[in-house]
Amino acid sequence: MNEKMARQIAEAKKQTIGVEIEMNGITRSRAAKAAADFFGTGRYKDTAGRNGYCTWSAWDADGREWKFQRDVSIAGPDSEKCELVTPVLTYADIETLQELVRQLRHAGAKSDAGRGCGVHIWQCNHKFDGGEKCGTPHLDEETIQALFLKAANAIFAEKDGVREDYDSIKDTLFGTEELESERLRLQEEMNVVAELIEQCVAENARIALDQTEYQKKYDGLAGRFNRAKERLTEVSQAITERQAKREKIGRFVSALEKLDGSLTAFREDDWYSLVDYATVYSREDIRFTFKNGMEIKA
Repeated sequence: MNEKMARQIAEAKKQTIGVEIEMNGITRSRAAKAAADFFGTGRYKDTAGRNGYCTWSAWDADGREWKFQRDVSIAGPDSEKCELVTPVLTYADIETLQELVRQLRHAGAKSDAGRGCGVHIWQCNHKFDGGEKCGTPHLDEETIQALFLKAANAIFAEKDGVREDYDSIKDTLFGTEELESERLRLQEEMNVVAELIEQCVAENARIALDQTEYQKKYDGLAGRFNRAKERLTEVSQAITERQAKREKIGRFVSALEKLDGSLTAFREDDWYSLVDYATVYSREDIRFTFKNGMEIKA
């Protein structure tokens, strides 16, 4: 490990972060109960009246609030659209977070790109640039909402073009026909090689073969099988990612088309269905990246 990397790791351990994990397969109330049980406090309740977003909260032994909120961008029944929003965490909390995720999985939670789910970690983009203090300005919720409306209305004005662009590229960028054909070929290859390996082992057990030659043949077949297996994993992942991206942008386009007109008031459903993330470069340069990849400076 070089000195620069060692310094960055040491600095990272001093930082605070916030984490959001999107999941489905579990209701928000059940997720909050699972968290409270894991923390050993048994303390959880509906906090939607204070937090909005159909929130259920759980508290750990230090009194920190862990929120489970509705995110309409997540696939599945509305009751199971669940996003974990952590309190401010430090490096010492990472193991706690990891174990909480395991407990949520045991309780039924599922999270992967194919479900419209993801993980977001919030921290300053330049915290390691020479040790200077973060200069990102503080923005209150009202300001962010007003800027969102401005950016959303800018993209709404282009909604016909957004649909046309999506229709023209979706099969090229997100098509999986060739990958699915390759996946089928790889599965057939693995089946054939697996049978050859079985025959090789059976022959060696039945006949006194030269063991050097046998091992060479076996290793060759095993290598062939493993190469096909590794490529199959890559292809399957690529298929899942393309399908998830196509579905994500398709949902965005549909949500945009359902708007009756330009937005005049902030609604959380509009935020979750349209925005991927926002980036604050300065108080005068705040940009919203929408789920189709378009970036709008508000």
